[in-house]
Amino acid sequence: MAVVCSCRVFFVLKFLVLIISVCGTEQVPVLIWDIVGDGSHKVPNLSPFSQLSPDEFTDHLQRMIAARESKSKPVITVFLEDNLSVEDFGWEDVEEHSTFPQLENLTAQAAKVDFLPSVHAPLKGLKALGYPWHVYQSTDDLDSHRVNERGMVLLVRLGDAEEEENRPDFLRRHDRTISTIYQDLLSKYGNLIAVYTARHSSRIEPNEEPSVRRVRSLLAVDDTQEGNNATFWRDKDNKIFLYSPVPPRVNTMTSDPSQAFNITGNDITRDDRMGYQRLVVMFTVNSTRKGTVRLRFPVSGQNYWNLEEVEYEEDGNMTLLRTSSDIYAPVGFSYHCGSEIVFKNGSITFNLTNVQIQPNVQDMKFGDAYDCVWFFSIAIWSGLFVTAILALIMIWGLTMILDIKTMDRFDDPKGKTITISASE
Repeated sequence: MAVVCSCRVFFVLKFLVLIISVCGTEQVPVLIWDIVGDGSHKVPNLSPFSQLSPDEFTDHLQRMIAARESKSKPVITVFLEDNLSVEDFGWEDVEEHSTFPQLENLTAQAAKVDFLPSVHAPLKGLKALGYPWHVYQSTDDLDSHRVNERGMVLLVRLGDAEEEENRPDFLRRHDRTISTIYQDLLSKYGNLIAVYTARHSSRIEPNEEPSVRRVRSLLAVDDTQEGNNATFWRDKDNKIFLYSPVPPRVNTMTSDPSQAFNITGNDITRDDRMGYQRLVVMFTVNSTRKGTVRLRFPVSGQNYWNLEEVEYEEDGNMTLLRTSSDIYAPVGFSYHCGSEIVFKNGSITFNLTNVQIQPNVQDMKFGDAYDCVWFFSIAIWSGLFVTAILALIMIWGLTMILDIKTMDRFDDPKGKTITISASE
């Protein structure tokens, strides 16, 4: 009987773990089309209800590439949204015009089309192919890069929504952008596979407002706080991220606040030195005043990274700024601090407020954050102190009550009066 009960408990726990793992995994749709071939190659079609892991998605791509008419490695162009869901493909306006008319034309001419409604981390599956990557921050970069090799991934980032642009118009504009870029790349490379997907799902609850932007795993700010002044620094290889809702601020004369100015960053790059990396940010104050800020990220023992020094350069003069704050986290984790961090040397200060930062970024998003606030904050210590005092008062009161001694004899009003002698 005990064995039967143990087996039942085991299967119940296994079922709960499966439910939790499925519910906690974010799935995004993936549309793949291949113009090469005559449609004779056969790749097993997947069920529309199947959910693919990154490894399963990689296997599907590899089978698709192996079954192509052209045996040379293709150029895989990935059109990446911030968020997308299956429901987005069903948007229509009042005149029943589709949101993706250009995509419909492209897929109608393709030899092979796959629509995978539920794929977890498709970018991770693409990286597992082992092809070299070329990331473009905007569509303007495509004309300035000529890549002639085969067997590569071209990642094209699609922009955010414009002001007062609704979701169907936003998707329809991206539909035209995808068509233009795809036709240009097809004329250049010919051997091309196109993928349209996103980093996150845009599926929302019915009572919520549709959202176009999605915070990139940020703790520094929520969606309602993010505004036009928010700063997001990243190098072109997406290896170092820095985000803050308040722009970093420099003051070259501490006693005169009018000398302070915000840094927006005109050109952001990264360089590797012996033992550390640097995020290099070029900024312009006015037509005659320019400078550079370099954030140093040493790696200690291959386990932790830290940020202790910032190089500030203006007019050829470089100043090394230091901070008393402990900015560090394990490799693969980000660092977050809601308070102000000050780097200082003499009269020059560099201020970061409510910042989240990380070098060696993986999967183009922040890792789990180490916070600058300790778990036992002042509020927690105050609560524990007051609770301890109340507990001591209660224990003392209970001790006093338990120490009360009752009489062992009672007087009977109808009987003889009890007399207690001194000897008793």
